[in-house]
Amino acid sequence: MIWEPEHERMDRPALRRLQLERLRTVAARVYARLPFYREMFDARGLHPDAITSLDDLAQLPCTTKSDLRRLYPFGLLAVAPEEPVELHCSSGTTGSPKQLPRSEGKALRVLDRRQLQEA
Repeated sequence: MIWEPEHERMDRPALRRLQLERLRTVAARVYARLPFYREMFDARGLHPDAITSLDDLAQLPCTTKSDLRRLYPFGLLAVAPEEPVELHCSSGTTGSPKQLPRSEGKALRVLDRRQLQEA
């Protein structure tokens, strides 16, 4: 099933350009808004502006389950606390459950995909 034809049918070079653009956008956002990520980037001597290819992904910091638990509830929230409209909770089958706030846009994208799956 095709969920997003305009993205899923892109040729490989266009897809890689889109992925790089989105990677740079997310890296810049978390660097600007979240001290946790800014510290992790700085500790590696990285800056979002230095991301020039998808190969740079290997240098970026990763978030662990313990980071999610330690920084709960809003330590990794890159928007104002009143913006999330939904709280997604994992089942915790491999440990403690994790709670992840979702913005309106993210919640709607998840809902769209669920509706498409049921169609």
